[in-house]
Amino acid sequence: MVVVVALLCGGQETATAWELRAGLETTVVFVYKETIPDQDLFIRGGIGEEQRPEGCSPDVETDPCAIDISTNLLGTILHYEKYNAWRVGDTRLDWSGGQPGQGVYQGMSAEGTPLVWTTDNVLSPGYQELNVYGEHYWMVSMDMNCTQTEEGWFELKGYLTNTESNWESDVTQSTCTGTVGGSAPYSSVNHLGRCGYINVFTFDAPDCIIDAFPDTPH
Repeated sequence: MVVVVALLCGGQETATAWELRAGLETTVVFVYKETIPDQDLFIRGGIGEEQRPEGCSPDVETDPCAIDISTNLLGTILHYEKYNAWRVGDTRLDWSGGQPGQGVYQGMSAEGTPLVWTTDNVLSPGYQELNVYGEHYWMVSMDMNCTQTEEGWFELKGYLTNTESNWESDVTQSTCTGTVGGSAPYSSVNHLGRCGYINVFTFDAPDCIIDAFPDTPH
């Protein structure tokens, strides 16, 4: 069980509160991206090598830049078939792509941690209750080891299949809005999210929202 003690300043949790947060916490990432059929969105991430004096390692299992995760079930109908196949064996948020032994869908290997297309439309098979933002918000829910982050913050970048560039462009993120919001303790060319919260980003853009989970203190 995780005990969270929040120190509030102007409605936002201060960095000091992170010192009292430890262990695995459910963390959600949404990335807004309108796609075409046969495109799928993944994220790669962890901590940038600039924050790790020993550097990153190509060995995902020992990479100090990777963060331990366990992805969560979002649905069992056909809409979630790819997500459920690719999340098997995905135990780390890392920069290397699919892990050895990670799930395969109809011969297609995972390209990182998988996301699934979601909407706030209750009539759609892609409806998710936590999506209060609209259509085309790709989502992953995961239990993340917050102790492996940087003061509660982690990095991520989108990776889109069946496109020429694949990688999302670099961004310059500033202060995030939302019920939690905040600014990361360091700068990066990647999105920066907060462990234990709902993180909302836009593909190729620097905007960010960080919200608390419904009915939880923030």
